[in-house]
Amino acid sequence: MSLLSSLKSFFLVQQAKRWSDDERKALVRLAYDIITADGIVDAAELKTIEEACKTYDVDLSEITQLGLGWAMGILGKDRQKLRVACLVSAPYFFADGDLDAAERKFIETLSTRYQIPDDVLKLTVESIRKEKLDDALKALHDEAFSAGAETPSEDVAIAPDAHRRDVGDV
Repeated sequence: MSLLSSLKSFFLVQQAKRWSDDERKALVRLAYDIITADGIVDAAELKTIEEACKTYDVDLSEITQLGLGWAMGILGKDRQKLRVACLVSAPYFFADGDLDAAERKFIETLSTRYQIPDDVLKLTVESIRKEKLDDALKALHDEAFSAGAETPSEDVAIAPDAHRRDVGDV
């Protein structure tokens, strides 16, 4: 994640931490539904939910009793808070490391059913997905060329091509 993205995320989380109890509960309920959208909750996802509860000072047992409709109703009262909730919640789609078909469908459902402003949720999730892909490709590149291997452009003599004619040879 870039420094600018990290700072932006930090400030959005700090802003959301100052919301009312119900708004923070609604935000964590949204995160809970995002994390459980594929119907599977592994240890990393459970830890992520617990961290969200701790960050926003809400009780997990209470969150599980609330519904997504309730949460989106609370967040939807203020379009700016709904926007912040989407920006803060988007990374939760990657709590298990990937974005699968069930989670993509959940994004579509949320965006249409709850009229997410400017498709901020979809755009943010896609931006994070692209960043994760770029990071993975960079890591592969670094791994391939850092273990003593030379990049193809280093210390490689290019043999003249007998079939190639330079402009001056014509």
